[in-house]
Amino acid sequence: MTINDIGNYAGIIWGALVRKGLMSIQEIGEQTRLTEDSIYAALGWLSREGKIRINYYSDFVSVELKNMSTEVFF
Repeated sequence: MTINDIGNYAGIIWGALVRKGLMSIQEIGEQTRLTEDSIYAALGWLSREGKIRINYYSDFVSVELKNMSTEVFF
């Protein structure tokens, strides 16, 4: 897995979160068909960029976009 791969995976996950909103790690895998390693690498990328919020619960982890209302699309 290269840095470019991770960036591409991050884009795939970001797009899925835009479409579906809050999702668990399992749901991200189902929506994107990425491997678990690819998902976690991409979530690290998105987290480092401050684009996601990760919520920890006793039985699962969920992920959602931060400040989606401030995103501008052209």
